[in-house]
Amino acid sequence: MKSYKILIALVALFMISCTDEIDFQESLNTEESDVKAMSSGYMGVQSTFIDNGFSQNCSRNMLIFSDFAHYHQVLFDLEELVEDHEENYISNFDHLDDNQLELQEAADGFYEYLPLQIFENELSFCSLRRHLEPLEDAWLSQQSYTGIDFSTSPSETDFFMDDEYEATVLNPQG
Repeated sequence: MKSYKILIALVALFMISCTDEIDFQESLNTEESDVKAMSSGYMGVQSTFIDNGFSQNCSRNMLIFSDFAHYHQVLFDLEELVEDHEENYISNFDHLDDNQLELQEAADGFYEYLPLQIFENELSFCSLRRHLEPLEDAWLSQQSYTGIDFSTSPSETDFFMDDEYEATVLNPQG
């Protein structure tokens, strides 16, 4: 009697596992139909569009990395690109103090995060950084010059994200 129960349990388990495999394969096929054209790549990263139910104004909403080490390497490379960009600019104005340099940056329209913007543009990618930037600017414009409470910024309250580099490789849904 026990052997029949064990046999029935094994058959049921086998049938469930086969059903799950079929369902899984069907969901993969459905996802593949939702995936639009993939980018040719930039820094070894590719971008694609997957219909996740959120509207966006970019053609791609998901980045594809070869592995976790590649993900970390891209973050490191992006940080180095930003640092190099800033150092190259500042090296032209060694004779200026901080206030004068800030005025010069404003006059020249210097944008510290230009390499991040180039990364996003190359991949036609809607990033969390691109989404947060105007929200942060609007929030900052409403702050007084004395005692800014950064815990109320959109990056802290809505996304808990204060890393521009990681926000560059994440979509607005994180």
